[in-house]
Amino acid sequence: MTASNITEVVKDGNGTAVAGGWAAVSESTSGAKASSTYLKNGDESIVAAPMQMTGGAVQANAGTNLNTSALALETGGNLATLVTEAGALTETAPASDTASSGLNGRLQRIAQRLSSLITALGSPMQATGGTVGLVGGTAAIGSIIGRTTQIPATPAVTNGAYLANKEVGPLMSFAIGGAGSGTLMSISVTCKTVQVNSFILYVFPSNPSSTTWTDNSTPAINAADVSKCLGAFTLNAPASGLGTHTVWNLNGIGAQFVGATLYGVLVTSAGITLNSTSDIVVTLGVSDD
Repeated sequence: MTASNITEVVKDGNGTAVAGGWAAVSESTSGAKASSTYLKNGDESIVAAPMQMTGGAVQANAGTNLNTSALALETGGNLATLVTEAGALTETAPASDTASSGLNGRLQRIAQRLSSLITALGSPMQATGGTVGLVGGTAAIGSIIGRTTQIPATPAVTNGAYLANKEVGPLMSFAIGGAGSGTLMSISVTCKTVQVNSFILYVFPSNPSSTTWTDNSTPAINAADVSKCLGAFTLNAPASGLGTHTVWNLNGIGAQFVGATLYGVLVTSAGITLNSTSDIVVTLGVSDD
């Protein structure tokens, strides 16, 4: 049986042994096939208990400073809180974007919202080859400002005679839309019969609702509605050059107004006779702001 002792002294960067430094000492006995490794300091005293190596197995001698209670897995506290906040792997996504949820559920909710967004944007763009058009609406932000619009109205008129200064049909309304203001540019009136006399159209930017307007009656405006009148527009020069019909036109008016709807009362300046309840059509040409 032979024994050997190998000592490796701690050296500095130049290869010089460090005084008082620690050294690793290996001892082996070939007969017993056992070896021990010690850590010694400069005065040759052992610093730590040896590691016993026998038959290829390694045994660590427990020291007095080992706190075995710290090795137990935590059953509450920070780790348990972290697991709860992260959420289970199969956690259900919250029902709304602001509902309480663990991390896994929140990530599922985000993925769902992204999928919905991709579908909402992707479907119309795929259908149009990547082009998305803006559709004009009636709201100011969705309308094309400065557009010219023609708005017709067909009042229910009397199938028969009218005397002078009589209302032709009830109060008419013309929905302008846009920003709720604009300029009255033109007025046209058509009739299915031949007429030779003129009309007067009274236009209101707000509803003259304090007055009762009745077809084939003498107008009697209420004092509360007088200030609402934008103007009285006379339609002269009836034209019937195409046969059994009549057209009256008034262009270049340029009367500005504020209101999303215009109202009109058509009045005869002389007697006329109509042949049906739908003989008259009144059209306003408006440029909205």
